[in-house]
Amino acid sequence: MSLQKKLINGDIEALEVVYKKYYPKVYGIVLKYCRDRVIGEDMAQEVFMKFWKNKHQIDLSLSIDHQLFVISRNIVYNFLKSQLRQRLMLEEYLKSTRNLKEEEEQEQEYNVEEQLASVHRLIDQLPKKQKEIFKMHRFEGLSYDEIANYYGISKHTVASHLTASMSYLRKNILLKISLLLFLVT
Repeated sequence: MSLQKKLINGDIEALEVVYKKYYPKVYGIVLKYCRDRVIGEDMAQEVFMKFWKNKHQIDLSLSIDHQLFVISRNIVYNFLKSQLRQRLMLEEYLKSTRNLKEEEEQEQEYNVEEQLASVHRLIDQLPKKQKEIFKMHRFEGLSYDEIANYYGISKHTVASHLTASMSYLRKNILLKISLLLFLVT
C-alpha cells in the first residue's frame, strides 16, 4: 500500500515517516517568509497538522511533496495577510487619532508598540466568543466560512460577532481620544 493510501486510512506511522522526511523542507519554506525561528516552527507544525486533519483529501495523483508545498504556501500567505491586517489596523488607528489631534501629533512621535498594546487591550475586553472570532478573522486570516465551520455556527453569526467587535473597538478608541482631548484642553 502506498504511503498516501496509508495516510488516507489514518496510519499514524505513515505520518511520522512523512514528518521526518519533509519537515526540514517545510520549515525552510515557511522560515524564508516569516524570518523568525519560533514562528517558523509553529507554522511548520501547522502545515503537518492541516495535512493530517485533511488526510481524507489527499490527492493520490499528486506527490506528498507538492501537497505539503501547497499547504505551506497557503499558511505563509495567511500569515503574511495577518501581518498586513495588523499593520493596516494599527495604521487606521493611528490615522484616526491623528485626525482628531493633528496639531499635537505633529510635535509627538507615536510609540507603535504602545498603540498596538492599547488596541490589544481593547480586543481583550471583548466578550470571549467575539474576541476569539475577531482574532481568527483579523489576525489569523480565516474566512467567515472557516470560522463558521470551526465553531459550528452560521456565516451570518460570524459576521454579527465581527460587526459587534468592530463597533465596540471604534467606540472605545473614540472614547479614549475624546477623554484625552478633554484633559489636554
